[in-house]
Amino acid sequence: MNTTTESLDRLIEKLSARASTATPSAGRGDAIDEVLSSPPRQSDVPDLHQHPVVQQFRRDLIDGFIRVDTARQLLDLLSLVVSTLAVR
Repeated sequence: MNTTTESLDRLIEKLSARASTATPSAGRGDAIDEVLSSPPRQSDVPDLHQHPVVQQFRRDLIDGFIRVDTARQLLDLLSLVVSTLAVR
């Protein structure tokens, strides 16, 4: 494994960890705030390492042949993850 794939793995790991622990911020006073301030619910958060887009990008990265559409798909996925986390 080279430093580029290690960097990709670290990024995916950080995003996965953040996604699995993210909870909406709570406000004050009403029933909605009470629910939001309660312990986080468990949900089935898919592992980004196993996502087909990440797997394809990683294979192409190791082979030294990253296609534009593969890079775009990875960037679209990461954009979705980051924008979802930013809302929380």
